[in-house]
Amino acid sequence: MCVVDIKIYRHGMTKTAEETILDRLKIAEMNIRDACSFLYWIIFQLKRCRDDALPAPMGVDESTLTLYYNITFMEHFINDFTVDAIAYIYMHEALHVANRHGIRRGNRNPELWNIACDIAINSQLTDYLGLPLPKNALYVPDFKGLSAEEIYEILSSNYGQKPPPPGRPPKGRPPKGQPPKKGKGRGHGPWVEYTDIPDDPDIEVKITYEDGTTIEGRIPKKDLIASDKTKKLTEGEKKLIEDYIKHVIQRAKTEAEKEYRERRKGVAPGNIEGLIKLTEPEVDWRSELSEYFHLIKARAAGYTWSYPSRRALSAGTYMPARVGEKEVLRVAIAIDTSGSISDAELQTFLSETLGIINDIPDTVALVIQTDAIAHTWQEYRYGDFPPELAITGRGGSNTIPTFEKIEELEWMPDVLVYFTDLEVDFPDTEPDYPVLWITIGQKTTAPFGEVRKYRSLIR
Repeated sequence: MCVVDIKIYRHGMTKTAEETILDRLKIAEMNIRDACSFLYWIIFQLKRCRDDALPAPMGVDESTLTLYYNITFMEHFINDFTVDAIAYIYMHEALHVANRHGIRRGNRNPELWNIACDIAINSQLTDYLGLPLPKNALYVPDFKGLSAEEIYEILSSNYGQKPPPPGRPPKGRPPKGQPPKKGKGRGHGPWVEYTDIPDDPDIEVKITYEDGTTIEGRIPKKDLIASDKTKKLTEGEKKLIEDYIKHVIQRAKTEAEKEYRERRKGVAPGNIEGLIKLTEPEVDWRSELSEYFHLIKARAAGYTWSYPSRRALSAGTYMPARVGEKEVLRVAIAIDTSGSISDAELQTFLSETLGIINDIPDTVALVIQTDAIAHTWQEYRYGDFPPELAITGRGGSNTIPTFEKIEELEWMPDVLVYFTDLEVDFPDTEPDYPVLWITIGQKTTAPFGEVRKYRSLIR
C-alpha cells in the first residue's frame, strides 16, 4: 500500500495520509448529523467494511446493508477527498439505501440503471439540499425532480446508439430542456454514451442532445454493489431485505425527528431542511376543509368514540371522550410515494401537508406514506410538522394499505386527504369517513370520495 506522509502536526506527531482520511471520515459523519440527521442515522445503521480492492471510494451493498470504503484509493487522491467531498459521498450512498435502488432495478440494464440512479441522487443532493456538486459528478438539469425510473425510461430510448451527425436530428424530437413523454420509444430521448475505462474507478458518461450540446460527467463504477446480487434473490429474500430497509428508514426518521424537536428547544436547526425541501403551501386548506369543521361542533353535544378519553385511558379503560377533552379536527393525510410520483410532485405533497398541519389551528393529523405498502405513519399536532422529513417508498401503487393502517390503528378521521396521481389500486368497499382525493395526474375518477385537481385549488 502506498502511503504519502503529509505535514499535519498534532502534539509533535506527523499524521499519515491514512490517518488523515480516517479523521476526515469521522468529521464528515458529524457534519452530516448537524446538516441532515435523517441521512446520518441511515449511515449510522450500516455495517462498515474496509475493502481496498473496491474500484471506488465507497460502495453500498443493499442486500446486506454494508458500507464498503477504500482508504487506499482516497489516500492516492487525498486533495480531492476533502471533508465536504466525503460527506457528499456518504449521503450519496445513504440515498441508494433510502431509495432501495438495488431492489428497484428489476430486469433493467445494470449500467444504465446505475447512471439513472446517480443522476437522480445528485439532483436530490444539489437541487433539494443545496449541496455543491463534486468535481466531475454527473448532473442533468433537465431531469430535476424525476425519479430513477423516469430518467431510465428517457435515457433507454437511445442507449447504445451513436448520436446523428450535427445538423441531422431525427424528426419529432422535443427541444432541449423538455424531457420526452413516457412511452415514446426509440429516437425520442437524448443519446447516452458510456465509457468503462480499465483500471479507472469511474465511468465516463456523455449525454448528447439533438442540437449537439453535451453533458458529461462521471459516476462510480461499483458504488451500487447490490444491483447485481438482488437480481438473483428470490421474492422471499427480497421481501426480507425490504422489511429490514424499512426498519432502518423508520428508525432514521424517528431519531431525526427527535433531534429536530430537541433543536427547537434552543438550538437552531441545520441549514439543510430535509430530503425533500419543503416550499410554501399554495392551497388555502382552511377553506378547502371548512365543510368538515361542522363535525367538531356536532361532537360538542356529547361524546364521541372517534378517540378515547385520556382520563379513562389512564385508568386502563377505553371510553368515549367529551369534546371538551379534545375538540380538534382529525385529518388523515396519505402521501403516494410510489415510483410514478416524481421528486417535484413529492415536494408538492409534503408542502401541502405542511399547510394542513401548520396552518389550521385545532388540528391533529395522521400522516401515512404508502406505495405498495404503508411504510411510515406518524401523528402530528397543529404547528409541529417538521421541515425535515424522510421519504420512503418508490415501489408499486396501492391505496389499500392506507385504509388498512387507519383501521388497524383505530384512528377514525373526520376526513382522509389523499395526495396521489390516482394511478393506483382501490379498496372494494368505501370507508366510514369521507375521502378527498387530491390528484396531480390526468386521471380524475375514483370509485368513492371526492376528486379535486391540485392545480384548481391553488389560490
